[in-house]
Amino acid sequence: MTAAVLPPLQILKTDQEVCLIDSNDKAYAEADRSFCNNGHLSFAAECTPSSIRAVSNVVRLASENEVDFGIRSGHWFPFWGMSQKSICITLGKLKKFDFDPANHTLTVGAGVTKAEAEQLLSLHGNDAAVSTTNSSTTLIGAALEGGQDWLSGKHGLALDNMLAATVVLADGAILKCSATENEDLFWAIKGAGCNFGAVVEATFRTHELPAAVYMGVASYPASDLKWVLNTLDHLHKTLAQESRISMRLEISNGNTEIVLRLFHSGDRADANAIFAPLILGAATVKASMMPYRDIGAQYHGTADHTSGNRWASAGVNIAGPWLDSNAMLAMCSDFCTEAASATASGLKFAVLGIDIQNMDQINKATLNESAFAARHAGAVCYSRLVWDDAKHDQVYEQYARDFGRKWTAAIGPKGVPVAYPAFCGPDQITAEEAFGANYPRLRTLKAKYDPKNVFNKKRTIVPEVL
Repeated sequence: MTAAVLPPLQILKTDQEVCLIDSNDKAYAEADRSFCNNGHLSFAAECTPSSIRAVSNVVRLASENEVDFGIRSGHWFPFWGMSQKSICITLGKLKKFDFDPANHTLTVGAGVTKAEAEQLLSLHGNDAAVSTTNSSTTLIGAALEGGQDWLSGKHGLALDNMLAATVVLADGAILKCSATENEDLFWAIKGAGCNFGAVVEATFRTHELPAAVYMGVASYPASDLKWVLNTLDHLHKTLAQESRISMRLEISNGNTEIVLRLFHSGDRADANAIFAPLILGAATVKASMMPYRDIGAQYHGTADHTSGNRWASAGVNIAGPWLDSNAMLAMCSDFCTEAASATASGLKFAVLGIDIQNMDQINKATLNESAFAARHAGAVCYSRLVWDDAKHDQVYEQYARDFGRKWTAAIGPKGVPVAYPAFCGPDQITAEEAFGANYPRLRTLKAKYDPKNVFNKKRTIVPEVL
């Protein structure tokens, strides 16, 4: 650790509610590697507070001493801009869990993951919270930039279901916010949360589900791509809010496989009727009814292919209301050809994913309801590339940047924010592009709550000069 960083924070090593490790500690190397897989994403020390009071103290000390930091709350991406002069403040020990079954609300700490929440909720019945399809991501981490999962067709984004939050500001102040308290801050964190403070606690609306839901996994050869896209285009037009289809083109060793995950929050007969064309045309199908908490084990999210590797990703919204199967075929075919060729020269794995669901619930929200602006979509598309050798970093990271621009130009909605922010870094979209018409208001609020721009990772919202 550099001398410029450590002295102001040495006092934290005497705080029993703070774990501070740096390059002198044996645990440092593993902590650094746990999410900094591309080498240039790094930090000088990791600080893990175990209470909201401790978070407040750490943030205040870092801010007062001008020590650069980033907040980790279970999401991958707030770390662009970190360096060997930065500290990582990890909120993983904030494990509060308070479920109110009568009112269907759940209050969690910033360290509670989707998997943990679903397991604990299952002890009290069949409620679930909208979050993400990645079980290792925290509920709060997902909600700060949207948050879509199997339930979003009926219940919207995770941030649409956030009812209240507790935020630590740059000066260490701890503020409660909701629709009736610090309303402007509450609006801002729903979409731009990492730019305003450390969101340490939040309350979410939960939803009662059937005791068992349907999950099917169907696979197809690459030669069926046109048929699969045409079938998805047809199904998308009438897809029930209770259903969701996650399509993935998975490329490794020069081979491409099409995998569909078919979800329905209802009985098996209804699911079989809804997905009948896809089931009948599949090379293989495996389906079962299961408790919602077990869905995560059936879904191998993109994060599962990145542990210990180098990676890059991008995501865009696809113009709605329905898919353009011809345009999609051309774009998907190009991606498969390029990725298959690259696997012969260093690319380990590539995935192109398209999440298809009824988007009415997501798209009906207005800009006045949250800072999140990337609605107006027919579906969400994302890519992820995984490789091992650092010599390929520049090429594959540039490919990810180009992917977003290329797909946006071809199939993105026009005149509105199109990138899905959770999948994109600051070198792929700017804050202005991410937040669109909401950006001027965010700049005004930034000047109010973080005028020195202390919370500046991922994509910076420049405070308005008042």
